[in-house]
Amino acid sequence: MAVYVYSEQQIERMVGKSRRLRIRFCVAAIVILVTAVLLAFYPPTLPIFHEPFRAWGIALLTSLFLFPVKTIWRWRKWPDLMRNSLRETRVEVAPGALGVSGPFGYRRQLSINEIVRAEEPYWGTGLYLRTSNRYRWVLIPRKLDGYDAIKRELAVAGVAVVKRFIPTNGEEFVFVLLFVGTILCATMVHDTRILLANLVIAVVVSVSGFLIVNANPDNHQIHRARIGVFIPVVSAALGFLLRN
Repeated sequence: MAVYVYSEQQIERMVGKSRRLRIRFCVAAIVILVTAVLLAFYPPTLPIFHEPFRAWGIALLTSLFLFPVKTIWRWRKWPDLMRNSLRETRVEVAPGALGVSGPFGYRRQLSINEIVRAEEPYWGTGLYLRTSNRYRWVLIPRKLDGYDAIKRELAVAGVAVVKRFIPTNGEEFVFVLLFVGTILCATMVHDTRILLANLVIAVVVSVSGFLIVNANPDNHQIHRARIGVFIPVVSAALGFLLRN
């Protein structure tokens, strides 16, 4: 059995890159937050900077500040947390099987016969191995030592590698957009008819999310995910009830 992990050099490069990106994002988020505060107190004369657009804009801009606050608060801890997380990531290739392990007890194993294709997206972090169940898949990180060797082993086993534009299922992108949109609508909109429509959409989103979670049979956080998908319904219901 062959085992593939991140090298220490690769781990340090990834931590350094993440540190630079976090610094840039924090600076940009703070600038955006200051801009949002100024727009709140000194709105320009353009119609887009007045209600209801101004409230939506300020809410979206201010939400960006949550990430840098968390990052700054854990600035000394997150590099070690990231290193440990990367060290726990490993891919094991055995005759007829492939397994991927990760942090927080993540473990998923596929037989080679289950894999119907391997997708390597232009926008993605590696190689996605798909099965007949579209929600049961594993990711081989692109920066893992031995990434090309794994691709060669899969090719020998008859697994075709195809190129894709996006790394995941399209409905998952739509789900995330609607998930966030329904929560924002519940907090920012005051029209009863719109809030009622938002509640109906939130129910559809949560039910769809619940079905997607259950379609992933070996999701190690399935119980937490089942609860989390109903956040839009709770937010939309509270937004509707509090304005009536």
